[in-house]
Amino acid sequence: MNETNGSSDQISKTIPATDEIAFQASLLALSAAVEAAAVRRSTETAADIARVRKRENSF
Repeated sequence: MNETNGSSDQISKTIPATDEIAFQASLLALSAAVEAAAVRRSTETAADIARVRKRENSF
């Protein structure tokens, strides 16, 4: 019985830490997705500017 109580106590302490790690990982994934979207948008904008300049120089 004591062994079961000890295991239960360990699980009770481990679950919040695991939840916190999962939450932090989710935040990191969200941050990475936002950064990737910003880089993509920046790249598209740079490509659009280059396209316009090329078109202007071809006249």
